[in-house]
Amino acid sequence: MDKLDKKIKSIMNSSNFQESDKFHSTVTQTLEKLPNKKQHKFKNFKIALATACCSLILVTGIVFAEEIKQYIHKQFNYFGTSDGTGTAIENGYVAEPEILVTQEIPLIQDGKTVDTQTLNISVESFVMVDESLNLELHFEFDNDINNYVDLGKEVNGFVNYEGSHAIELADLFIVDENNNVIFNQYRNYQNNKLFVDYCNKNNISIENIPFNNNGYYQALVREYFFNENTLGADYVINMGSTPGLPKSKELHIYFSEIRLIPDSTNPNGKEASMHGNWEYHLEVPDIMSNRTSGSYKVISCSHPDFTVYETELTETKFKIGIEVQNITEPVYPEMLAKHEEEIRQTNNGKLSFGYGSREDIVKFYGSEEYADMHINYRNEYELFGDAINLWFPWQEPREACYVINENGEKFRLKPTEPNPFKENNIYIYTAECDMTKYNATDKITLSLPFKDEVVSIELVKVE
Repeated sequence: MDKLDKKIKSIMNSSNFQESDKFHSTVTQTLEKLPNKKQHKFKNFKIALATACCSLILVTGIVFAEEIKQYIHKQFNYFGTSDGTGTAIENGYVAEPEILVTQEIPLIQDGKTVDTQTLNISVESFVMVDESLNLELHFEFDNDINNYVDLGKEVNGFVNYEGSHAIELADLFIVDENNNVIFNQYRNYQNNKLFVDYCNKNNISIENIPFNNNGYYQALVREYFFNENTLGADYVINMGSTPGLPKSKELHIYFSEIRLIPDSTNPNGKEASMHGNWEYHLEVPDIMSNRTSGSYKVISCSHPDFTVYETELTETKFKIGIEVQNITEPVYPEMLAKHEEEIRQTNNGKLSFGYGSREDIVKFYGSEEYADMHINYRNEYELFGDAINLWFPWQEPREACYVINENGEKFRLKPTEPNPFKENNIYIYTAECDMTKYNATDKITLSLPFKDEVVSIELVKVE
């Protein structure tokens, strides 16, 4: 159980805590404002706890309000993605198709059918932007599925997420109305029989389909829900494409195999699978299919070597590209390179170390001297502090880079270019933050700690 859960529960059970009428009124009003289809989910302890957190803040003003805020954001943020996506959704940038497919599905384990499940799977919501598609599915299994696998089982009264079976849509693929491949679970399309059958049925040549799946894929159960007969699971998928996604007007989702995979720490856990035929045909809202981006232009810059060459403002983020001139790339210490080669030769050609602390670096290199050499090189290579903060936490933290809007709101910039040094003594700084079309202002300021100074760049929206 989370420490915060225990803290809140102890307060709720404490004789020192008096539940006022305002407390009950606040909880009741919060539940009543929810759409009917969602109210049943508040039977789940953790979501009820989050509601109680909000009520506690309103009624008592207890001192750990900020900790509660962070907890709620972490546990219940939209799709488990960025603040920018959450801001967009709060402003209506979300589709809620609520398309349900119900099937009687055999549950297979050890090659045998061990049960038949009435399985409901619905697409609850989705968000599509240039670089990613986020899907929220809701599964409802029969309760007796836990006779065969561990899904949302409780330990000491609380769900054991870490020990639960993972849900995997083994042959998932998504195409749009033009048969653009939005996502395919298989890197090699030919290995996905369901997709091959789809192509044959629709006279599509797999060889001519552009490979558009070199991005990322994350999927997890965000929450379990229980009632007398069923076990529900909110399943969140976040998938992205490096080339970018088309401005699709329709999404067609297909999969035929669900795998329930035991946690790696459970030696007695058995995998199970369910085979069926799931199809979902979704209309993409105009705000997503006709998505546009805005831009800014520079009106002042405090450093003569800085040139802003790209700005992009979308519903979910702000991106910036800056060229810095007269920057010489540091030379990697020859002595350190030789030492690393010796490590490779004794480690099957691999070179890797933990990022936990300076002690990890010293242990990896075998001496303080080599560790200092590596750290000093990194400090010369990473000219903007955020790369050190994000990627090398074992070093001294640096001042962060921000975008600041006219309301004084700060948005932390995260660097995106791993190899910033270019030819002709040019350094490229690319970064993004969670400022969106919904909280951007006409004028913004970039605050960029660079070497030993803070570079300030003022920009104004392009009409």
